[in-house]
Amino acid sequence: MHRLPVKPAEPHSHAELAMKAARSVARARRRAQKEKMGRIVCHHLLRMLEPEETKPMGRARPPESREQKQISLGL
Repeated sequence: MHRLPVKPAEPHSHAELAMKAARSVARARRRAQKEKMGRIVCHHLLRMLEPEETKPMGRARPPESREQKQISLGL
């Protein structure tokens, strides 16, 4: 059996992610799922309003927190 090559995840803009979540709110049937997806839409819309310099880049920690972690481990 041959597997398809796995593409790395592409970074998406918060606008794209908000629209994707909004579409899933429209398709959701259960109230709990609608509320969860609504919170996700709000999250992405709020992130769009933040200034660029305050947005973290990906999931990586800022360099100063990595240095502190290394110091606490004695490296």
